[in-house]
Amino acid sequence: MKTTLKKTLSTILAAVMLFGIFIFSPAASAETSGDWEYYIAEDEKAVINGYIGEGGDVTIPSEIDGYPVTEIGDWAFDYCTSLTSVTIPGSVTSIGEGTFSECTSLTSVTIPDSVTEIGDHAFEDCSLTSVTIPDSVTGIGVFAFYSCSGLTSVTIPDSVTSIGYGAFSGCTSLISINAEGDNPSYRSVDGVLYDKDVTELICCPGGKTEVDIPDSVTSIGNSAFSGCTELSSVTIPDSVTSIGNSAFRGCTELSSVTIPDSVTSIGGTAFYYCTSLTSVTIPDSVPWIGDGAFEWCDSLTSVTIGDSVTSIGENTFYRCTSLTSVTIPDSVTWISRRAFDYCTSLTSVTIGDSVTSIDDYAFADCTGLTSVTIPDGVKSVGRYAFGYVYNWGIYAFEAIDGFTIYGYDGTAAQDYAEANGFRFVNIGDISHEHSFIDVKPGAYYADAVAWAVANSVTSGTSPTTFSPDDGCTRGQVVTFLWRAAGSPEPEGAKNPFRDVKSDAYYYKAVLWAVQNEITSGTSATTFSPEDVCTRGQIVTFLWRANGKPTPSKTSNPFKDVKSGDYFYDAVLWAVEKGITLGTNATH
Repeated sequence: MKTTLKKTLSTILAAVMLFGIFIFSPAASAETSGDWEYYIAEDEKAVINGYIGEGGDVTIPSEIDGYPVTEIGDWAFDYCTSLTSVTIPGSVTSIGEGTFSECTSLTSVTIPDSVTEIGDHAFEDCSLTSVTIPDSVTGIGVFAFYSCSGLTSVTIPDSVTSIGYGAFSGCTSLISINAEGDNPSYRSVDGVLYDKDVTELICCPGGKTEVDIPDSVTSIGNSAFSGCTELSSVTIPDSVTSIGNSAFRGCTELSSVTIPDSVTSIGGTAFYYCTSLTSVTIPDSVPWIGDGAFEWCDSLTSVTIGDSVTSIGENTFYRCTSLTSVTIPDSVTWISRRAFDYCTSLTSVTIGDSVTSIDDYAFADCTGLTSVTIPDGVKSVGRYAFGYVYNWGIYAFEAIDGFTIYGYDGTAAQDYAEANGFRFVNIGDISHEHSFIDVKPGAYYADAVAWAVANSVTSGTSPTTFSPDDGCTRGQVVTFLWRAAGSPEPEGAKNPFRDVKSDAYYYKAVLWAVQNEITSGTSATTFSPEDVCTRGQIVTFLWRANGKPTPSKTSNPFKDVKSGDYFYDAVLWAVEKGITLGTNATH
């Protein structure tokens, strides 16, 4: 039985102000026939979107209930760990996103000549030992065969003109990727896949221990060496100007790399989790370092940053736990969020005189850091920029009318504040239970935060922070909503979602939300608890929570709200009730 939310509209609205409420669109209506869940597309063709059989050797039917099967839908078999082999009929033209993802016992698949597209993540984490890509296939999606550790070789037929990044990354037994000679888009050299002109290195097989990159190569593509766990060294020629996102991600045996002066860009997570990398020099030619470029390189003891670098991206050296010192050159103006977070061996840091901004958590949890000098040009220091530096007693810096230093232990932090002309606040002197240092008096959400705390909807992200600008996941959203309704016990324990586990904090909240028709998930079997939200979904939630009332006025002030939009009535109702005025007069 559907229960009503026993909270006033103002209470629910206050909650919405705290979290970006996500309303989940109903999943497509699915039919069931034998082992198959399916739906009929507009062209009167069947799309299989779920398998409920026992696994083993499976043959997908060419038709279901008189409808031809032309597509295996997104995530149809994902996490079917009992599936050992699958035969796809000649009626199928498309294998969707994540279709066989995490089918960890799948060793054999027959793909017919009718298939033209293999979707993103289609066979990710399968145990395939061989795969034949038919001549009909024109596109292979992003991470399509990622981490298929049993694959030893792959042949790319002439028909393939598009291969997504990371398509064969993490295939640790793969020793060769062979493009057929007449392929118009790709060429193989020593088993490594390049573009036709050999100017971009597309993918290095995961089983390679060394690679000789030709001098014609100017770019190392996204995820090109990702998951090459046996690669111990690589020489990047002077012709290379760019290193793509995640280019060497997870190359755990890579102990050294020389980045030539020709390189002008290093992509995000380029050397992420290269746990054997001990030193790196960023050349003067590089103007910025991508987010997470050297994240989790926990053997990295030495880093030299070139004099042309102007910004250090988010998480660039996050958890480089062996890094002891770093000098940030005068060229750098901006140190991004978590750039050196959790560098626990960092004892000294020199910040160049040109730095004007140090973002949130930039040096948080650097527990070995004993001193740091903030240059006079710094105008902004973010939340927890030097947070949890225990031997200072400093909890956070904040830019509020000049710098404010918050600390638990007043002595060291207060001395530092007074010596540098900063205001000091001892958190221990804040007497009321939930005083968040990032919720300022007069903030539009201050009353809503107070309400949420008083009603046990939230206790913040830490004892002293609420993080009002952070996003909110689907799991958090339904938990908030459930708590706002009084944390009622769900009726029964039937759980349709395989990605919602019984020990998850949001388990009861999700069951309750389904039973109250607040959500039907992102598919018949998935809830996607880590996804986030939009303004249209927020007002739709409020509208549904109030029984989907018909707005009394039909005047629509917003150019970006169309009459056919699912949130149309909800927006008109919200305007009528004074819940929103939009982001401006017409939007």
